[in-house]
Amino acid sequence: MASTTFTDFVTPVPAAWLNDVNAATYTQTPANTTAIATETTRALAAEALLAPKASPTFTGVPAAPTAVAGTNTTQLATTAYVVGQAATTTPVMDGIAAVGVSTTFARADHVHASDTTKAPIASPTFTGVPVAPTAASGTNTTQVATTAFVTGGIATAVAPLAPQASPTFTGVPTAPTAAAGTNTTQLATTAFALTSVGSAWSAYTQSQGVTYTNTWGKTIFIYIRWHSTIESGGYYAQVVVNGVEVYLQSGSTWSAYHSACIPVPPGGAWYWTQNGGQTLQVNNICV
Repeated sequence: MASTTFTDFVTPVPAAWLNDVNAATYTQTPANTTAIATETTRALAAEALLAPKASPTFTGVPAAPTAVAGTNTTQLATTAYVVGQAATTTPVMDGIAAVGVSTTFARADHVHASDTTKAPIASPTFTGVPVAPTAASGTNTTQVATTAFVTGGIATAVAPLAPQASPTFTGVPTAPTAAAGTNTTQLATTAFALTSVGSAWSAYTQSQGVTYTNTWGKTIFIYIRWHSTIESGGYYAQVVVNGVEVYLQSGSTWSAYHSACIPVPPGGAWYWTQNGGQTLQVNNICV
């Protein structure tokens, strides 16, 4: 409410009244009574247009002085003060949550700055050493694969495989059979061995203690077939190839026929010995 002077609501006292007051005695006249009544009515009407100090209810468009921006007292806040409290700076980038101390408010159309330290959801490009949960072994989905997942998968995949250098096979390994006459580092299958060695020469009996040499230009196979007889101290049969004992069979009781198939490389030398009536039969294949 604007500042109000007392004269806005009180009419000057008529001169006749002052004369009466100045008199030794005051005598009320009909004219004085009418004037007082008129003034009372006017004063009451004017008072009805005023708001009380306690919990006033204003109408129309009440106005008041606008407080300085940032004022934090019981002073009335005008619309101009409220609008003036709007922030004039851009919002801070997302970070650690904080209550804040600013008394200004953000406008409805404000926009937060882009956080360049975060990767977008679509086609992110990471830097440094990004980490992620490692999927269970065998997972086959769109889940991110960590180095631990890949390493574990490779280890599982190669576990049943043989190394290229000095492999040790188990079971019944197979391989393509090379053409007859092949003389390379290609693996030789049993089919290749039987085909290459063939039956170019016949079996014959060799004497023990005599050194023989493979002059056929290919690997031959010594086929041993003999049976033991009862000898004092037991029996034995031995084959030595290129100075290395590759076969030894011994025992103390009579047995049925024994047999073995021993390879001798081209140019290789061999001999055999025994202590009974056995003979050594040499052939180009094992049967």
